[in-house]
Amino acid sequence: MLHTQVNNVLKVLDFPDNQEKDFRKILEKQDSTTLKDLATKSQEDILMFLVTEKQKIATVEKSDMSKVESEETAKQNTETQRINQQIAKIKSAFPTDILNAHPDIANKLNSLDTITDPSEKNKVLKEILATLKNP
Repeated sequence: MLHTQVNNVLKVLDFPDNQEKDFRKILEKQDSTTLKDLATKSQEDILMFLVTEKQKIATVEKSDMSKVESEETAKQNTETQRINQQIAKIKSAFPTDILNAHPDIANKLNSLDTITDPSEKNKVLKEILATLKNP
């Protein structure tokens, strides 16, 4: 029945099939009462309704994208904090005389202060740990 109601609205619009596709998607999301009401309206009224609905959908999609981006940013911040904590622990474990004796480790530790990308910091941390395991 819903399919029939969608077709009734599309008949009022009287567009070629290739243009109806997007309109059909919007109309199929409507309830039966809305479709009955639209079928009695003019082509202009239906088009205004469709444009409004399309804008609502775009707004919701944009909002969903913002939520995903916010979640991703939160994950990155958590990862950055974790890495920074590891760096602080490693730096505090090395007295100055050990760093003077091992300038390669000292240089890598100092380079961590200028790196902003968490994955790059993690890579340098792994290099430091590998150096410590195999002096």
